[in-house]
Amino acid sequence: MDVKSQGNGTIGAVMPLVIQTGTGVAILLASWYIISILPMLDDIQFPLKFSLSELLTALILTILIWMLGVFGRRLELRLGFIHKDFPQGGTIIKYIIYLFIAVIGYHAYAPLALPYLDDYYWIYSLVFLALSLSMLALLGFTVYSNTDSISALFSKTKKAAPVQSAGFSLCAKCGKSNKAGSKFCVSCGEVLSSPAKVNACNTCGAALKSGAKFCTGCGQVVEGSPVDRAEEENIPAAVIHKEPLDSSTPPDTELQDHEKKCLKCGAVLKEGALFCTSCGNLVQ
Repeated sequence: MDVKSQGNGTIGAVMPLVIQTGTGVAILLASWYIISILPMLDDIQFPLKFSLSELLTALILTILIWMLGVFGRRLELRLGFIHKDFPQGGTIIKYIIYLFIAVIGYHAYAPLALPYLDDYYWIYSLVFLALSLSMLALLGFTVYSNTDSISALFSKTKKAAPVQSAGFSLCAKCGKSNKAGSKFCVSCGEVLSSPAKVNACNTCGAALKSGAKFCTGCGQVVEGSPVDRAEEENIPAAVIHKEPLDSSTPPDTELQDHEKKCLKCGAVLKEGALFCTSCGNLVQ
């Protein structure tokens, strides 16, 4: 999935939640405005140290705080489900929303609490300061611990395919080595994609030509080759290296001048090969 398609999918999944929450916020703000302009509220005698208008305002802001809190939590879950490669993005947005909630709460409950605290009004400010700083700390820690993922997200880099060699594969997310054929990473649980199968030497890791009996890089017998099976079954090596006669094979004189042959078995050698892939002989 490309970046444009992924972005459209994210907007489509999040938009209903945004519209629902935005509608609720608009209704609350309209109610708050209507209450603030009603003149009869000031004529009602309220037996407490705050007015009825301040109490209703605090009630509306409490509902707003609850709506924003639910919105932040649901947005985190939804973004985490959509972006499995970076689920912390929803967590970062949630902490930003919680920080705004702390500021709204401070202004909502100040008219109700401060008249009763008198000389201890600083306790009220201290509580909300601690709450705001805790949200900032959680936000900063989440961003700091996911710096690499955020950088990759903004640079629109694609995850590299897992590297597979000599019986193991590397996880593209955490870099942990996993056994070849594993479907999930043993360290982070990331799904391991199946890279194209590369025929490589188990000793030096050099790429092997299809049907090669020996590695051109180190001369090691290729696992599963006829020579390898011959060693296990004690078959004479001469039987394995002997090439069948073919009348259609052109004489050596018709070979191109640039083709180099093995001095032991006569097989055509790959350019730059150190060992013959047919008999394992060291190239002179």
